[in-house]
Amino acid sequence: MIEGKSFGNTAAASMQFLRDEPRLAHELLNMLTDMTIDYLKLQVEVGAAALQVFESAAMLLSTEQYREFALPYQQRVFEALRGLIPTIVFAREWDNLADLAAAGADIISLPSGLSIADARRVLGENAVVQGNLDNHLLAHSSQEAITEAARACVKSGQHRGHIFNLNHGLLRETPFENILNLIRTVHEA
Repeated sequence: MIEGKSFGNTAAASMQFLRDEPRLAHELLNMLTDMTIDYLKLQVEVGAAALQVFESAAMLLSTEQYREFALPYQQRVFEALRGLIPTIVFAREWDNLADLAAAGADIISLPSGLSIADARRVLGENAVVQGNLDNHLLAHSSQEAITEAARACVKSGQHRGHIFNLNHGLLRETPFENILNLIRTVHEA
C-alpha cells in the first residue's frame, strides 16, 4: 500500500513511513487489522478449513519494529479467530520463536533456518508446526538433493503435528519436475 506495488525484498518507502510517521502507521494498521478480521471471519463462514496470516515483510523489520508494528496486530487477528478454525502464523524468515508463539496462532510456520526439532525444544514437544523445506533448494538443486532434504524434513516432523511446506512459496524458476519429485517424496515418506 505504501510502496504502491508489491515490495519484493525491499520496502524503502514503507520503512521510512514506519520511522517518520509511527502514529499514522498504527492508525493504518488498526484499520487494516479490523478489515482483515472481518474478511477472515467471512472466509470461516464460507467453509475455510484453516487460515494462515502472512507477515511477508517480517525479514525487513528489526526486532523492535516487529514487536511494535507486526506482533500486536497479529495477536488481535488470532484472538478474534480463536476457537473458530485452526490458524497459522507465517512471518517470512523470522526465527524468533518467542515472537511467533506470542502471535497466538494454533500452528507456527517455521523458516528454513530453524529445524523442527529445535522449534519443539523451545515451543514444547506437542507444538504443531509447518514447514520448512527451503524454496531455493527446491528451485536450484538436484532431484537427489531435494529428495534427501524432503525426507529429512518429514522425518524431523515425526509424523505428528507437522504440516509439510516450503519456507516461503514456490519461486517462478522452480522446474515443474522438481515439484513433482517433491510431492512424490513427501507422499512416500
